[in-house]
Amino acid sequence: MTTTQHDAAALLGACLTLAVPLCADCPPEPGRLSLDLPPTQELCLTPGESLAVTLYMSCLDVPVSGYQVFLEFDTAALQFVSGEYILPEPFGLPLVWPIQAEGGYVDFAAGINVMGGQLPTQADAPLAHLTFAALATTSVTSVRFRPHAPPTQLSTADGQPLLPALVDTPPLQVSPACALHLGDLDCDGDVDFDDINPFVLALSDPAGYGALYPNCQVLNGDCNQDGQVDFDDINAFVALLSGG
Repeated sequence: MTTTQHDAAALLGACLTLAVPLCADCPPEPGRLSLDLPPTQELCLTPGESLAVTLYMSCLDVPVSGYQVFLEFDTAALQFVSGEYILPEPFGLPLVWPIQAEGGYVDFAAGINVMGGQLPTQADAPLAHLTFAALATTSVTSVRFRPHAPPTQLSTADGQPLLPALVDTPPLQVSPACALHLGDLDCDGDVDFDDINPFVLALSDPAGYGALYPNCQVLNGDCNQDGQVDFDDINAFVALLSGG
């Protein structure tokens, strides 16, 4: 092993053992504000389905005493349902109350509760929860930070602005088709040879398929996604069977 390899291995071992900040996947900016989704959140939403978004603070170089954020969302795709600060830590003093939407904008801010003895912090922490509902449309959308003067920022302990890296939600698809599992004609959660006979039935007798599989959608057989189940779906179905 070369000296460079030895040093790299030693650093990796230190990262795994100590979880030192040097090893974190942090941006070059002095911190990060991100709009995070829970691990179970689907990225394809059917109309009426809820979208949970958490504002998260991480990777700070210095302690901060508060924040202000300016967000936007597409009102044709999402409806704002609610927003709530995560209290009392790390910031126990909401400066905009309640969290609500004005059109497609959501603006809010909070700081430390000095009278309550709160101190500036640089710990990673969730700051607020936002809930949206998908509307009856077909589109690709997101919840994102928007340009604003003053900008989305954190405040240092001495009141100076700190401009972190800003991370939007990943792209989100809103569509009635999100409820479909293309190729899964027996609705057992996967696409395999057990789906062949139900697929043939869906092609030849949609009503009979609906009677035999009342909890499935016949459009699971619309494998080429042209809006109907017909012989044009056969090649696409075969591709799904083979993992394509």
